[in-house]
Amino acid sequence: MATGASFPYLRVKRAVVSRIGRRTCTQSNLLETETAWYLLMKMFFAIVAEFALFLLLDVIGGVFYHPFHIETMLSGARSFAWDGILFMLLAWSLLLLVGAARKRFAASAVPLSIALVLATATGYVLKVGFATHQW
Repeated sequence: MATGASFPYLRVKRAVVSRIGRRTCTQSNLLETETAWYLLMKMFFAIVAEFALFLLLDVIGGVFYHPFHIETMLSGARSFAWDGILFMLLAWSLLLLVGAARKRFAASAVPLSIALVLATATGYVLKVGFATHQW
């Protein structure tokens, strides 16, 4: 069983188990397992929600709305609009600042970074931001 030192999301289990008082070993282990699963599922759903947010920002900035007008010409008539990537980085940094203000930086940085990397890779595979100009 992982301890709080090796996996920061399981730090809560010590406080929960210590508040219960005297229970049998199997009841305590069951509570630790339920708490661990609860925290892992909470982190999983946070990653999925943040992934959806970042991908939506990438699509909006890469396809529909270009406020920064930063484009890179690739080859011939193809270009890449960086607005979606910039939107994602701005949202990521804003959410990290909110996590730091709430003193939960360590708990929010890992899921946010995982969601950002997954959304960036998915946007690249979907070719969000790439455009072909017919001149």
